[in-house]
Amino acid sequence: MLSISDLTFSYETSIFSKKQPLLNKINLSINSGDFIGIIGANGCGKSTLLSIIAGTKKFKYGMLTFNGYQLLSSPTLYTKNIGYLPQSNPLIPELSVYENLKFWYKGKTSSFQKDILENLPIPEIKSYLKVPIRKLSGGIKRKVALCCALINSPSLLILDEPGSSLDMIGKQEIFSYLKTYSKNGGTILLTTHEEKELVSCTKLFSLQNATLTQINPPFKGELLINKIFYQGEKNE
Repeated sequence: MLSISDLTFSYETSIFSKKQPLLNKINLSINSGDFIGIIGANGCGKSTLLSIIAGTKKFKYGMLTFNGYQLLSSPTLYTKNIGYLPQSNPLIPELSVYENLKFWYKGKTSSFQKDILENLPIPEIKSYLKVPIRKLSGGIKRKVALCCALINSPSLLILDEPGSSLDMIGKQEIFSYLKTYSKNGGTILLTTHEEKELVSCTKLFSLQNATLTQINPPFKGELLINKIFYQGEKNE
């Protein structure tokens, strides 16, 4: 499905303009139906990695392919196959919920109304369709952003801490939807600090010192923490 080969990304960090790799030769294969989690300390590069895969941040070294096609050579591969929920709010505050959903929708205009009314993954959002984004709480904005990521029925869903800004009920709603999406054959790549989401992962990776390392199960509690520290990672 998605293959990442030798992906390298750097920022200029020193007074001598030397580049310190934030991501160094990252290799990752994502197969259809995978539920993959990435964990690591704040600032280790998790969000940068997801934004590169989602096509919102440029990189110079490495290759991304989707079903054998280079992603960078075909922008339509992103819109047709990948849904992305970044950590920051991607919504346009002056527009209503309805207008934001329509902005992200890439299908036929004639089918948009039906998709909005019948296929919203979080039915609660229907109550806010006419409300400007700027008037919504952080939790509702997060739910709207997830709906925007899913509006084109992507086969791969990329989520950067999907439960952020949500209360306990909201986190459970998001988690329940992700479980359903995964059971129905959807593929998920996410960063998270939520143990429920980690336990649901079919594969888990740790990002430390610019390197991505797979972690063996179980993915919970002290056993997971011990595995991370055993690999030398100081995780927050």
